Amino acid sequence: MRNHPVCAHCGRLATEVDHVIPFKGDKARIFDLDNLQPLCHERHSKTRVWYFSCIKSLSNP
Repeated sequence: MRNHPVCAHCGRLATEVDHVIPFKGDKARIFDLDNLQPLCHERHSKTRVWYFSCIKSLSNP
């Protein structure tokens, strides 16, 4: 975040780093810098809620 200190979505100060494509145990993706984006806390929280709601709906059709 030192090089990219603003949220990739809203431009506010980034406080968290997010995996663009969830790594799901894929160790190569965990530290892939091209798979990371800086996010503010609010956007990161919204992204996580969206992602886990999608996973839940797919597992309970």
